[in-house]
Amino acid sequence: MASTDLSLEARYAELEAAGEEKRRARMRRQPLILLALLQFLVIGIGLVATVDLRRLQTPKGVALRWTQAATFGDCDDYLHFSSGTDDRARDQICQALRAQTEDARSNNAQIGLAVRRVTTRGATSVVLLDVTRTGDVRHAELHLRRTGGRWRVLRDATSCAVVLCA
Repeated sequence: MASTDLSLEARYAELEAAGEEKRRARMRRQPLILLALLQFLVIGIGLVATVDLRRLQTPKGVALRWTQAATFGDCDDYLHFSSGTDDRARDQICQALRAQTEDARSNNAQIGLAVRRVTTRGATSVVLLDVTRTGDVRHAELHLRRTGGRWRVLRDATSCAVVLCA
């Protein structure tokens, strides 16, 4: 009976050693799986960024980005994607924009932006879009000009009246 106990213990030791080897193999694969997942994540982010940057090279993309900035008070994008004359300092423009858009930021789920038509002729473009606020649809006509390789919205009283910017 002692030899049976010994063989049983030996068998358990063999099974445990085999299980240990499987655990070690699994432990060696885990970092590789994590690295592969991270690589796919980085590639996905890169693709999204590429699409977003390409969108900003079109009149439609710039008009949407500027309208979003003007509607929700993002002063950096508002000034970056537009051109126009304004006698006020940057801080004054930003402060007025933030104050004007406070209600839009608190009710952002009720605001929608949709492009209706884009007409491009050379270095100028006209983008017609709808700004919807709680069922009220306002039609905006934004004029864009390509300067320095970038599209910019011509900031004037007409465009700002529709999107309620500063």
